[in-house]
Parts: sequence; structure tokens; C-alpha cells
Amino acid sequence: MKQLYKRDLIEIFSTLYKSEEASNNVFFLLDPFEAYIFSTITGAGYVNNESYPFSPRGYMKITNNIINPKLVNGIYDTKFNLTNSSRFLHKKYPFIFDDYKKIVFCEITNFQDYQDFIRTIRDNVKIPENIIVYPIDVSKKGNGLEPILEFMATIKFNKIGYITEHQTPLTQSLGSPDFLAFQFDFPSLLLESESEKKGFHIVESTLFFHRDFNKKLVYSDDFTKSLPRRVVGEAKVVSTNIEERLNKYTKSNFFDSSVKLVTELKDQNKNDSYLSLESGKISLNLLQNFSPSLDKYKLYEEWLMNYLKLYLVSNFTSEVFIDFVKEKNLDETNFFNLKTISMEEIFNII
Repeated sequence: MKQLYKRDLIEIFSTLYKSEEASNNVFFLLDPFEAYIFSTITGAGYVNNESYPFSPRGYMKITNNIINPKLVNGIYDTKFNLTNSSRFLHKKYPFIFDDYKKIVFCEITNFQDYQDFIRTIRDNVKIPENIIVYPIDVSKKGNGLEPILEFMATIKFNKIGYITEHQTPLTQSLGSPDFLAFQFDFPSLLLESESEKKGFHIVESTLFFHRDFNKKLVYSDDFTKSLPRRVVGEAKVVSTNIEERLNKYTKSNFFDSSVKLVTELKDQNKNDSYLSLESGKISLNLLQNFSPSLDKYKLYEEWLMNYLKLYLVSNFTSEVFIDFVKEKNLDETNFFNLKTISMEEIFNII
């Protein structure tokens, strides 16, 4: 497989976003909410300080197991207190949703290179908090760049109507796949703006609290019926054990499709399900390549609905959340029992 360099990412991002050049760097302009998703998936840091650039990556977790869900420290703490929601992070870091953000790539060989680049940005940019830096450690020869593939897959699958997530939890034995794309049985759930209806990354459902996030979730029949409803993906830049991991995931019977997320696929054919970054663009060949048993498949859909509800609930203020939990008799032992709470009820509270 092909290693990714700065020039490759610039070529691909140039097909997706407007850009500007300054000080021998190319900066890509993203609206603040899409930039937040980019940072969440990739770990790229806002240049708010030299030592520890902020990223929401790691804060947006809820649980690590679908069979017997237990809370992990993330949006909620292990006692089911609302601690690191997007609303809370915005209060702590108000710059994250102010104005457009500029994504810039830098090649490094060690952490000092990264800090030097951050320092240069801070010395030469008027509002450094609006810059997000994604470092490419060329000494690792492509290892560690899988989050870029996860972000590219998010863009592509959202466009065709999927809800997506990266590093999604399954079970202790199965681990966490790099990528998940899913939709519910009809009607599907899409994110509607003034200009379009499309899918969304699950973390976008934590942003409705913000007045400038002018979008809403809507039920729709627009999702293409011929597409698989549940897609699991594994991202690899240099190693080649994708098939083994995908087979492991599909044997869970939670998915009806698996997809390889790669930089290139030398032996492409119409029977391969893949997303690749060849020729400077995102190419997708998506197949329904697995027939799961319906009992586990349906069980996972119910889990995903409750999972999405927990992300939506994180839009609440602390006071509203405390009242909500008390009224519904929820705590760390039963936080996943949201079946009787409708999406509409949560929307109305938000």
C-alpha cells in the first residue's frame, strides 16, 4: 500500500475545500463544526498553546462494550455525570466554534519538529486558535495515518446518507473497528440544513446546543434502499491484515457489509468493497457482501438507537440533564435503558 505524505493530503484536500497559501504552507478552510469533527477523528490540534494543542479526540467516548455497556470517561464520567460534552468543551474553549478554521499539514520526524511548527504558527498568525495542525510523522512510514482514512470515509459515507462513527465500540473480544457507517430501517435519519439533507458523523449530534449549528435531524425516505444498512470498515496505510479483521467483525452478525479503507488497492475488481485515495480523489466501491443472522442484526440496531440518544442527550445543560436523569431514574447501572424515551422527547428538550 502507498504511504501518505503532505503532498498527497494537499492534493486530496484541494478537491474538497477552498485553500489559501502563506509562509510556504497551504491552509484549507473548513467551517468550525466540520473542523471540530476533523479534529475529533484525527486528533489534529487547535493551536491554542505550544505545549498541548487542544483536540476533542478522546472526549467524545461513551462506552466500550455493546453486550454489557459500561461507561468510560468521555462525554460522561463513570457515574453518569455529564462532564465533557461539546457544550462543556465550548465553554472551556470558546474559540472552537468561532469563525472558519484553517487546516494545515506538517511533516515531522519527532515531537520537537511538531512543537517548532506550532511555535512558528503562533508567531506568525494573528489568531492561532483558528489554525488546526495535522502532523505527519514520516519516520513511521505511514503508520498512524489511519485517522485520515477514517475522516475521508466519513465525508464519503455521510454524503450518501450514512450516520458514521470512528473507533466504534463492539465487545472486548472483537475490539473497536476503525469505522462504522449505518442507517436505521425506513424512515432513515438524516441531517438537514438549508441546502441539503445528508448523513452525519455521530458527534455532530452533540452540536445542536449551538445557535450557529443551523441543522436539524429529520426522518427521511431518501436513503437508497439498495445500499447496505450496516457497514464496518478497517483502515490501513501500510500493513495488510485487513481481511482477517473484517472477517472477525462480520462474524458478529452485526453488519451486512465490510469495506477496506486504504490509500490504494492494486488488485481492484468489482467484487472488492473498498474506499481508496488513488489519483488524488476518494473512490468508493461499496458492496453488500455479508448476510447476517437477523436476531443479532436487529439487536445491534436497537443498541445503535440508544447510543445515538446518549449523544443527543449531551446537548442538555447540566441543570436539565440532572432533572432528566432524576425523572427517568437513570444512573451508571441502567444508563442504556432509553428504549422508552423517544427521539422526539429528546429533541423537544434540546
